[in-house]
Amino acid sequence: MCSIYEYLYSNRNSKEDTMPDIRSKATLSALESLKKLETEFNLASNFVLDEDESLARLKNGNALFIKYWNLGKGSYNPIYKKSILPGLKEGISGSCISGMNVGISQFITQENKKAAAIVLEYLTSVNVQKKYVIKGDLTSTISSIYDDEETVCTVYPCDLYKNTQFISRPVNITKNYEKYSEDFRQYIFEYLFFNQSISEIITKIEYLSKVFYISIDLKESKVGFILVTIELVICVVLLLSLIFLFFKKYKYYFKFLPKKFWVITVMGSVFIITSGFIELGEASILKCRLKSIFFEVGNTLSYLPILYKLMICFPEKVNAFVWIKGHRNLCMLTCITIYIIISTLTFISPDAIQMEDVENGQNYMRCIQLGFWGFFPHFITMGFNFLMMFCIIVLIFVEWNIKVIYYDIRFIMSAIYTSFLSSVIIIILSFINIKNFIVSSILRQVSLILLALSNYIYLYGYRILWALFKKDDTEDAILNRLVNLLMRKNDLERSDHRNSNSIINEQNIANKSARTLSNVSQKLINYHFRTSINFEFSSSSSSSSSSSNEHHHKPPSSFNISKDFNFLSLSPTIKYLPDADTDINSPSIYQKCINE
Repeated sequence: MCSIYEYLYSNRNSKEDTMPDIRSKATLSALESLKKLETEFNLASNFVLDEDESLARLKNGNALFIKYWNLGKGSYNPIYKKSILPGLKEGISGSCISGMNVGISQFITQENKKAAAIVLEYLTSVNVQKKYVIKGDLTSTISSIYDDEETVCTVYPCDLYKNTQFISRPVNITKNYEKYSEDFRQYIFEYLFFNQSISEIITKIEYLSKVFYISIDLKESKVGFILVTIELVICVVLLLSLIFLFFKKYKYYFKFLPKKFWVITVMGSVFIITSGFIELGEASILKCRLKSIFFEVGNTLSYLPILYKLMICFPEKVNAFVWIKGHRNLCMLTCITIYIIISTLTFISPDAIQMEDVENGQNYMRCIQLGFWGFFPHFITMGFNFLMMFCIIVLIFVEWNIKVIYYDIRFIMSAIYTSFLSSVIIIILSFINIKNFIVSSILRQVSLILLALSNYIYLYGYRILWALFKKDDTEDAILNRLVNLLMRKNDLERSDHRNSNSIINEQNIANKSARTLSNVSQKLINYHFRTSINFEFSSSSSSSSSSSNEHHHKPPSSFNISKDFNFLSLSPTIKYLPDADTDINSPSIYQKCINE
C-alpha cells in the first residue's frame, strides 16, 4: 500500500498539492505510465517482491536500485546510498510514514501512570532523539534536530530529511483499513497484470472509500431530484387543500373538527413527508435528529385532534372530557408543546452515523443510536404515541355504532391500520442493512410518503372527494334532501331507542348473573352497542335510579331541525330541545360532540 501511495503522491504537479484524487488526471496518467513500464520491461516479479526478498538484496547488493524502509547503520550493504524517491518533476517526491505507537494503559495505578509519563517524556525529548539520530539508529520527526549543523548534520544527511515529502497511509479512510488496503492493492494488480480496464479499476477503488448518498441536485442524481419534486408537490397539494375549509358550500363536510384542528392534522402529514426530505443529501448527525423529530411530531399532529374529538363524543358525561372541550385550544397547545420538548431530547442523545460497507458496491451512511441514552428519547416519544393510539382505539370501540360519526370512525380506523403497517415497515427498514443505498433510500422515502398520504386521505382528503363528487351539494339541496329523509328515519330512530333499551337491559341482567365480567368491560360493551350519544338531562337528585334509566332511553318529547347535519353519514343531526319545564341553563346539561 505504501509503495502505491508513494508513487501516486510523487506524480503531483507541485509540492503544495495534496494527494491526487483517484479520478484525477494525475492518477490516471501515473497508473498508465506504470502499466507501460511493467509491459515493456516485464517487471511483474519485481513489482510484487516481498519485504524479506527486498531486505536480502539490500544486504547482498544484488540490485541496482531498491526502495525500502529507512534503516539504521549496519542494516544494509554500504555500497548503497540513501536518496529521496524520484517523482514526475524535479523536486517532487513522496515517502510513506510508518512507525510504532506508544501509549499508557488506563488500567494501571495512578502512580504507575505518572512513572510511565516520565519515561515517555524522556524518550521523546530533543536530547535523546538527537543522540540516536547521531548514532544512525533512527530518524526523528523533531525537525529542529536537523538544523544542528555542527553535531547532527556532520554525521547525518540533514538535506535528505528536509527534502523528504511525507505521505501517510489512509488508515482512517474506512473502519476496516486492512480490508481496504488489501482490496486497493488487488485492484491495482488487476490493472497492471490482468489487463483490466483502468476505468473499471478506478471505479472499484473509488467505491472502497466513497460514501454515496442521494443528492437533490439533478446533475448528480436523477433519483434524488425526482423524489424531492414528488415530495414538494405532495406537500403543496396538501397545504392548498386546506382552502376547502373556508368555502361555505363545503363547510358541512368538515364539521367533524374545528378548522384549526384540521390544519393541525394536515400539517402532521406534511411533517412526515418533510422528515423524508431531510434525509436526502449528505448524512450528518443533525439531519438524523431533525428527521426523527419531524417524523415523531408529524405522527402526533395527525392524531391529537382525532383524540380530542373522540373524547368529547363519549357516550356519557365525563368531567375531564367536558373540561377538555371547554379548553380545547389550551389542551392542544399544551400537548403539542410537551411532545416537541420531549422530541428535542434527541439533541442530547449520543447519536452517530455509521458507514455501511458494501462488498464491491456503494457504501452509504446510516443513523444509529448509541447505548441506552441513545434510545431513551425515542422510547419516551414512542410511549407517548402508543398511549395516544391506545386511547383512540379504545374510544373507537366505545363509539363504534354512534350514528352521527359512523363513517368518521371507520375512516379513522382505516387510517390507524395503514399507519401501523407503514410504521412497522419504516422501523424494519431502520434495522435492516440493505446493500444498495439507492434502493434503501427509495424504500424509506416511499414508506414515509405512504404513511403521510394514508393519514391525510383517511382523515381529511376523502371529505374533499365526497364534497366534489356529490350532486346538488348546495346548502338548500342538502337541507331539502335530508328533511325528506327525516320522517322515514324518525320511526327508525325510535325503534333504535327501544332496541337499545332492550339490549342494555339484557346486558344488565347478564352482568348481574355473570360474575366473571368486570364492570369496566361490561360498560365498554354497553357503550359499544349504543347508536346515539346520551342526551339525558339530569332530574332532581332525589330521582330514583329506575326513573332515571327510564328517562335516559325515552325519546325526546319535542325536537327541532337545525341546519347542522352530518352529511357523511347521510343522516340528519337533530338538535333535541328539552321540554318546556327543563332548565336549559342547568350546569348538568352535557354539550354533545356534534358540530364541535
